[in-house]
Amino acid sequence: MSSTVNGEPARQTSQPIRTDATFDTKAKEDKWRNLLVLILRDKVYRSLTFWRPRFEFKTAGDLAQTLYDRSKGGKDVLLDMKWLVQNDQEAAQTEEFAKGKPSASDESLTSGDGKKSERKAWIEVFDSDLACIIDLLMLLNVSLTMVVAPLTFLWDGRWEDPSSVPGGSDTLTLDVCMDVFYAIYLLLMLEMSYLHPERRTEIVTSRKIRRWRMKSFLYWLKWLSVTVHIWAASFGWPLFINLLKVVRGGVFVELPDSLWRLRDSSEVRLTKPILLLIGVSHWVACLLFCFGGFLENLQQFGPEASETTFRGEVIDGKISSYVVAYVEAIYMLTGALDGPTGDGAREGHFGALIIVVIFAPIGQLVVSLFIAAIVQEQDLKHALDKRHNENKAFMQRAVQTLGIPKELQRRVFSMHYFQKMSHDIEAFQILFDGKNLSGALSSALKIYLYKESVLNCAHLQGKDPNYIIEIVKILQDVVCLPGEYIARRGEIAHQMFFIARGLLSVLVPGLDKPNDVAAARAVNQLKLSDFFGEIALIKDCVRTAWIRADTYALLSSLSRFDIEPIWKYFPEYREELEQQVKATAEKDRSRKARGRWQNVGHGEKRKKLMELQAKDQIEKTSSASRKTARGSILAASMQDEPHDEASILESGDSAALNAPESTDETTKLLSEVLQRQNSLEEKFEAHGEKLAQILEALQGGQGDLPPLPPPSAPPLAPPPKKVVVKRVKKKAAAGGPGTPEEAGAGH
Repeated sequence: MSSTVNGEPARQTSQPIRTDATFDTKAKEDKWRNLLVLILRDKVYRSLTFWRPRFEFKTAGDLAQTLYDRSKGGKDVLLDMKWLVQNDQEAAQTEEFAKGKPSASDESLTSGDGKKSERKAWIEVFDSDLACIIDLLMLLNVSLTMVVAPLTFLWDGRWEDPSSVPGGSDTLTLDVCMDVFYAIYLLLMLEMSYLHPERRTEIVTSRKIRRWRMKSFLYWLKWLSVTVHIWAASFGWPLFINLLKVVRGGVFVELPDSLWRLRDSSEVRLTKPILLLIGVSHWVACLLFCFGGFLENLQQFGPEASETTFRGEVIDGKISSYVVAYVEAIYMLTGALDGPTGDGAREGHFGALIIVVIFAPIGQLVVSLFIAAIVQEQDLKHALDKRHNENKAFMQRAVQTLGIPKELQRRVFSMHYFQKMSHDIEAFQILFDGKNLSGALSSALKIYLYKESVLNCAHLQGKDPNYIIEIVKILQDVVCLPGEYIARRGEIAHQMFFIARGLLSVLVPGLDKPNDVAAARAVNQLKLSDFFGEIALIKDCVRTAWIRADTYALLSSLSRFDIEPIWKYFPEYREELEQQVKATAEKDRSRKARGRWQNVGHGEKRKKLMELQAKDQIEKTSSASRKTARGSILAASMQDEPHDEASILESGDSAALNAPESTDETTKLLSEVLQRQNSLEEKFEAHGEKLAQILEALQGGQGDLPPLPPPSAPPLAPPPKKVVVKRVKKKAAAGGPGTPEEAGAGH
């Protein structure tokens, strides 16, 4: 009795059927043979270590370069000086953006009432070397004025009598020239930006600058000091009115905005009090000489009575009298009660001695209290600057001790100055300290702080206010320098970022070198209220692109570890974000398919398309080859499989979706072919798995088989009856059953 399989007779063969033991023996032989080959190959490989390929050695500089782009930030001492301080037009653009109005360009700003765009000032103090040159020339001009102007009234000088001025007409001419140059500087101030003292914003709008200057009493007082010689020459007034020029010396107390880097210099901080004491003593000495009796004494007794000697040389009495007045002025400004000379009207007077004995201790106490009050006010005024200077001193000492390279030191101090001038972390830490604010007040301040960045995110639109407040509470600020990579390809991701300030570029890997950032290309630019990295909140993944800061940037980060406890109470928002991530992943897959061929030449694209179509025809005719044309081409390029669910989710970065699409028809056609072959490949794999299960069941002798897939075409019609009869007769003549049914009936 012969056996049948699925209604068909089993083939008779003289060869014995191999058992499971035969298969196991063959597998063991192959296993030992492969192991021997591996051992021999490993020994040969180890003996030829001098030529085997190695990983490229990376120095500390190469590794550091993967964290930031050195080409960003300019060649100045600090990075991108113009981005250190936000100007008023950028702030206005931010407000317009928050209100939903179209923002203006970088060169002009359209006002909210629809007026014509406002013009910027010619000179921007934070982005112009010309401003530094002008201010340095102004400091030189004021220095000469501080020396020359008091000399004009030292001898009670007048324009009608040049001999009453030390130096005569030359001194007067020099003083007038200084006034002319200073008047030119005052005119230039109308077209020079300035740093707002309260908002810490650079005012660059010309209209606002002029309005600020015109409302300044000090500015008009400086203009009045320029016209001193006009009044003195016209009305015969004494040159004592030159005392108005003392207002120009305020630039030495607070240096101009363009020289802000000198303010933090230790040399300037040490020498400024000494120079101020010398300059103010010169003015006080001239006042004492003119109105304190020195001039009358000189006129009454003549210069000979005040002459002094130095190494046998006689010093003129006028010069000697001025030096005596200068010494007394210095001691007066430093709190001394009496000069060391001991000359004057007090000499030999007992009542003057009694007054000195009584009021000397009181005077010392008053001076101490006065100095203490001034010091306290100065400490309160510069408390924050003192904290920043201390931090800078510690940082400077640390980088010197560690031997940090100059390039990294440059970036460290750039971060320090950016935080000091635009994002004062010291002030924010004090403000948001739990001891200084209540919970509600802290949340309200943070909502105001993030209203233009985080709250404009689509994920938070229309959500429960409690959910939004909880999100705002856990946000962390991140400061980035120009050229830094906020996200790097292959980096472990667990944060989502919102942009509050600055411009960021999205860099996707190239075809030939997917892990080399130098070969990456920029596909999109992120700005205020944009976000990226939301996939990291859903699952564990790595970054698939580089995000580079092109300017100073301020970001807000949201960590997965912080938001997961919140999602326990708002599970629907997590599901919504997960759906958005999947939609983003689908868009990203389509973007990859469209952009895979962008770096390939037009002629090469057509050539690959022809090869792809030819392999597609071969695939249709031959079912033996399971490697499709798409697989071979992708293996040579990106080596990714967009149909893989995990790969889709990890590569779906929303930051790279808004890139401009290619208009190349060949690229579009290739993308369509790839997508079509992708679906065909999935069907082919599914049928292949079913076939493998069937073969495994047949070899194992199992009775229950998996259901076969439905036939793709209807079954063929039975052959004509005459043909069946002839076939039955032929097989009957040969001694066998004609059909399986007849064979079964015979048995």
